[in-house]
Amino acid sequence: MKRKLSMSYLRRTISLGIGAICLGLAVALPAAAQSETRRAPCRRVYMMSYFTTAHEALHLAYSCDGYIWATVNSGQPILRSRVSTGSMRDPSILPDPNNGSFHLIWTDGWNSTGIGYAHSDDLLTWDEQRVLPLMAEVEHTKNMWAPEIFFDEQAGEFRLIWSSTVHDTEVQRFLNAWNHRIWTATTTDFRTFSKPEKFFDPGYPVIDANLTYHDGNYVLIYKDERGNNKHGTDNKAMRVASAEAITGPFEIEDGFVTAHLTEGPTVFPVADQWLMFYDHFTDGHFGASISADLYQWEVVTDQIVFPPRPRHATVFRVPFATFERLYAHWS
Repeated sequence: MKRKLSMSYLRRTISLGIGAICLGLAVALPAAAQSETRRAPCRRVYMMSYFTTAHEALHLAYSCDGYIWATVNSGQPILRSRVSTGSMRDPSILPDPNNGSFHLIWTDGWNSTGIGYAHSDDLLTWDEQRVLPLMAEVEHTKNMWAPEIFFDEQAGEFRLIWSSTVHDTEVQRFLNAWNHRIWTATTTDFRTFSKPEKFFDPGYPVIDANLTYHDGNYVLIYKDERGNNKHGTDNKAMRVASAEAITGPFEIEDGFVTAHLTEGPTVFPVADQWLMFYDHFTDGHFGASISADLYQWEVVTDQIVFPPRPRHATVFRVPFATFERLYAHWS
C-alpha cells in the first residue's frame, strides 16, 4: 500500500531538495515534490524576508524559481531588533545596486514614529542597528508602518515609502484612531534624508504600499484599509494605481486585485511575468497571484509552496555565491 505523505514530511523533504537543487547537488525527492521542482540549478536565488506571529524578527526563505520556498535556519529568526521597542515587523530588504550590499528596514512597533534600519554586506553579519526617526518632527504623528525601499534609477537615490496616521490634533492621536496615508522620504546614504511628505492620498485610509517600475510607469499596489477585519467586509484588499512620474499623480484602477481581508503585498518578476504574494491576515496563510502587466491578476496560490506561516514578506534576488555562503552558514 502506498504511504500517504504527511504535510510536515513533504515540507521538510521539499526544503532539503530545494537547497540541494540550488547547490547543484543530486537528491531524490518523493513523487509529490518532484512535480513541483521547475528548474535547476539556479544562478540567481530568490530570497524572502518576513516575520511570523510567533517571532517578530527577521526570517529568510529561498527559492530557485519563486514558486517553491524553503526556510533558512530551519524557519527560526536570523536577526532580532536590539533597538527601541525590540519589535521587527514587516522586514524589508533591498540589495544596493551600487555595491551589492543589503539595506534592511522594519516596523518598530505599533506606535513608533521611526523605523528600524540595519546594513549588511552578505546577509550574515549586520552593522549596528539604528532607528530612523523620519516622522518624529511631523506634528501629531501616531505611527510608521510597513516601510519599503525603492531604488529610483533616474534620480540615483533610494525612496522609502511607508504608512502613517497623522492627526489634526494631539487629542485625536491619543484616542487611538487610525487614518493612514502613504508617506515618503529619499536618501542616498541612509544617513541624511529628505523631509518626509505625503506620497499617496486617495482620500481614504491606505497602508502596505508596494512600488514597481514597469513599461514606463510607476505601479503602486496598496491596501484599501476601509472596512472591518471580519468576513463579509467591504474593501480590506489590494488596489492598483499608476503614474508616469514617481511623485504622481497616481491614477487608481477600478476594482480590487486580491480577495478581501488581504494585506502586505510584495511584487517581483518571474521570467516574463510578475508574482504577487500577500497575507490573508485573518485566516493565517499567504496567497499568490500572477500577472503579465501588473494590472490584471490571476490567483495561483495552489502552485506555491510557502514557508510556514509567513507574515508581510519582501522578495529580492541574490547572486548564487551569496546564497551559497548563507546556505552553508545556516545549514
